[in-house]
Amino acid sequence: VRHIGLGFGPFITAGQKSDRFHWTATDMGGWHLGLQIPGLRLGLESALASLAHASPKRVVVQTAKAMPYTVDAELFPGVTSLSIEAGPEIRFLVV
Repeated sequence: VRHIGLGFGPFITAGQKSDRFHWTATDMGGWHLGLQIPGLRLGLESALASLAHASPKRVVVQTAKAMPYTVDAELFPGVTSLSIEAGPEIRFLVV
């Protein structure tokens, strides 16, 4: 997915390799990240540079205590380890 809606396109490497996905991470707090939103919306290089970008095949997120997570607005119970992997490319036909 290259865009997250409303014109936001922060996933600069999305779609470059079919066996990988775009991973964006930051250690910014909510307030500082909120200040970056206008720049991210405009695609400004300075705002994109404030985030870490990678194109992995797999990412494992580990936390000290169980944390709940969401996928497409569905809430899942807390876990201490979450593995995210690239799957097969899906193509949609729109008539």
